[in-house]
Amino acid sequence: GFSVFYRTLKLGIYPNVVTFNMLVDGACKTGKVDIALQLVRKMGYMSMQYTKPNIVTYNSLIDGLCKFGRVACVEYIWDEMGKAGIEPNVRTYAIMIDRLSRAGQLHEALRLCDKMVERGVVPNTIIYNIIIHWLLREGDSEEALLLLSDMEKKDVLPDKFTHSILTEGLCRNGHM
Repeated sequence: GFSVFYRTLKLGIYPNVVTFNMLVDGACKTGKVDIALQLVRKMGYMSMQYTKPNIVTYNSLIDGLCKFGRVACVEYIWDEMGKAGIEPNVRTYAIMIDRLSRAGQLHEALRLCDKMVERGVVPNTIIYNIIIHWLLREGDSEEALLLLSDMEKKDVLPDKFTHSILTEGLCRNGHM
């Protein structure tokens, strides 16, 4: 895919944001995050005339950077998004909350969730599932059940994954 991309650029054919997003996502999924970063920079460079990164671009990049241990770059990308006027969406927050939780920074993940709500982004089932999962992994069954209650009060419906996470976590923590 990349050889065709570079060949088309040499021919003066410039891809749209969908094509760029596919390339960025593909690079990130295969661990080629440096190539993904170069593509996003190239998009930014070409944005005056052709296309510019959007939230899908940034979500793929943030996810790839986090998955492959390049978390330090994420803060820069987050700032770059803000400067470009692109607000994080629920997917962006889910990626970050999951990565922070996986890194043992659950309290930081919870703070980010609070910031998300302050900015008017409503947590979805995926975000609740991530947080409930990690609360239970840390042995905090009570807080996980409070979060489930909060979820239901806010009309966010638990799904089969929510119930599976709760069943496994509560059993592991000796509450069933």
